[in-house]
Amino acid sequence: MTKFYYQPAWVDLVSFWGLILTGIAGAIILQEETTGLSIPALIIAIVALIIGIFQSQRYRLVITTDTVVLNKALPSNQLVIPFAAIDNFSVKGRTLFFETQNYGSFHVVSLLKRQQLIDALVAAGITRIH
Repeated sequence: MTKFYYQPAWVDLVSFWGLILTGIAGAIILQEETTGLSIPALIIAIVALIIGIFQSQRYRLVITTDTVVLNKALPSNQLVIPFAAIDNFSVKGRTLFFETQNYGSFHVVSLLKRQQLIDALVAAGITRIH
């Protein structure tokens, strides 16, 4: 079993992390406007950081002996795709595009260890289109 971090499509990635940064920036602004420690600012910052850490830890692409598993924020949204159901994949920059029989086309963004992820998919027998 091989695990990799991934993020959803670029639009989702930018929207989500933009909201996290907005929450942290809002907490900083609220803290600057108050004298002393602002409990609401502290709560906003902690919640934003916890959501960001939770999201980045839950989004894992796992390659098992016969499936590719895409873990999402909630376990009920997990996608388990057998190798036989993946027609092919291609790579453009940091984005991996998958063609599947069950889920159609989808793409994910790999910011860390992209080449190792590509090598693991090819080693699993999934066809890469150049």
